[in-house]
This record gives sequence, C-alpha cells and structure tokens, in this order.
Amino acid sequence: MNRTLTATLGMALLAATGCTTIESTPSTTLAPLEVEDTAPTTVEITSPEVTYSPSTQRSLFIYNIETTINGPVYDEDGAVETGYLVCDALRTGSSIEAVMGAALDSAVTSDQVLFLTALVASAVTVFCPDMSYLIEAL
Repeated sequence: MNRTLTATLGMALLAATGCTTIESTPSTTLAPLEVEDTAPTTVEITSPEVTYSPSTQRSLFIYNIETTINGPVYDEDGAVETGYLVCDALRTGSSIEAVMGAALDSAVTSDQVLFLTALVASAVTVFCPDMSYLIEAL
C-alpha cells in the first residue's frame, strides 16, 4: 500500500514538474527518468493591498514613527491628524516634494527633521498606501 501511494504521489509530482515519461520496474530501484527541457518561466508575485482597522492603523502609524525616531510621540492625536492631512494633500495632487518641503520648512533641529520625515513616510505607508509609489520615487 505505501509503495503504491508513494509511486502515485511521485508520478503526480513528476508530471507537475514537466517530466514526460516514467518507467517503473518491479525492483526497488527506479529506472532513469527522461526530463523534457523547458524554457524558464517568469512568475510575477503581487501582494494584496493590506488594509487595517482604524485603531490598528493609528497604532501602526505611531509605532513606525517611534521606531524611526527611537523615542515616543508626545502628541499622538496631532501626529495622526497631520498624517491624514499629508494623505489628503497627496490625493488632491500635491507632490511628495511639496509636502515634504512644507513639513520641513517648520523644522528647526535635526530631531524635528527626522520626526517630520518619519511622520510623512508613516502616513503614506499606513494611511494612504495607494500613494506609496511617490515615496519609492524619492
């Protein structure tokens, strides 16, 4: 029974991988297999767009910023509101350069630059992933 099941499974696997013939003998060794040459196949893998619940989005947005700046976000509500404004601006036609420029114009220290850059990147990644191609172009 095990031998029959193994042979059937083996034939199915070999057939699925492109083998053309299988010969079997009553002995415990298998005869050589003839394998058909096939052209390489390109497989495109696409991942489905991930959507999060609002509470998960908020947590992920804040987590991304805190991980980037290596510290806490003190005004989470303000950061979330600004994140949504970033997405609104991008969806209404503003360029990522204009959004980053407007954000960074208010930065005075390098810590503020890092925070605002992390905020914009996290907003696009979490709140408007359909606009992520804009960040990839930078």
